[in-house]
Amino acid sequence: MCFCDGYVEPQAPERDAMLILRVIQIPGHVRSTSSNLQTKEPHIFAQVFPPVIFTAFGIYASVFSILYLSKSAYKVTATASTVTVIQPDDVEVTENGETTGLLVKPPPTIEATETIVYRKKGPHPLRTLLFGLPSPSNRKLSLLTFGINALLALGAWDLTFRSYYFHPEQGLSFSRIGYVGPNSAKLLVREPTPEHWPVTVWYALDTPTVTKTHLVDIIPSLSNETDYTKVINIKKLHPETKYRYFTSSNHTGTFVTAPALGKRPADNKFTFLTTSCLKPRFPYNPLAHPLSIKGFKILSKMLDDLQASFMLFLGDFIYIDGILS
Repeated sequence: MCFCDGYVEPQAPERDAMLILRVIQIPGHVRSTSSNLQTKEPHIFAQVFPPVIFTAFGIYASVFSILYLSKSAYKVTATASTVTVIQPDDVEVTENGETTGLLVKPPPTIEATETIVYRKKGPHPLRTLLFGLPSPSNRKLSLLTFGINALLALGAWDLTFRSYYFHPEQGLSFSRIGYVGPNSAKLLVREPTPEHWPVTVWYALDTPTVTKTHLVDIIPSLSNETDYTKVINIKKLHPETKYRYFTSSNHTGTFVTAPALGKRPADNKFTFLTTSCLKPRFPYNPLAHPLSIKGFKILSKMLDDLQASFMLFLGDFIYIDGILS
């Protein structure tokens, strides 16, 4: 996002005025969280990447468990085998203690002993953390690498679905100023609650004490075909004048009309803001509210000093002046 301020430098009477602009970049992105007139297809990230990420994590968790449980934490370092042949005696001792010679000599007895030396495998932190493989010899390291991948998958879910499941809004009511010219202004009104119909709109000069209001329109009802919205044209305004509007649905706001066509601003200076695509929660912060807009927070602290005349949304944004398809 950036804002531009400038001033009109007067030249000779026979020449046009010179426009001088200063552009300042504001870090962060902004996005409108209000309802729009038209419904766009979800971004490719929301369509493709979340299912791929969650499916891959499910496969990873299964393989990780199998490898962790099937792999031994020890390895063989040395083996030794011993074979002992025991020859039987030629005589047999009876119960009375007498010895007698054996007619048939029994076969020898063979005893085999194998000694295996095990040693616990050493951990490989870099390989475990880099490739996400389990380390059977180090439980904490295995839990750490699995936890990192689980947090990444959880972050993808949080970024994509937390606002959808935990902050749904079906009854959003608002008003928003659109195009403002020297003698007119457009106002978008949304009111989905039938109990608040009809919606009445007035306007007046923005003074400390409003003494006279002018009726603009009375909206009998709204429908889902227009997303419960309607654009109101406020006419018969004066250039470079600050007005305040009111609605019966308890919304109000102010706007300043533009200079007359072909005329310079009264102070030869103006400021406007512009932004491109509006991205929520960027850069991602899991501790931030899912509906928070970092760019708007930064901008809100500067608006009083900027005294901006208008703002251009140049990205994927639907203006209230657009035609319904």
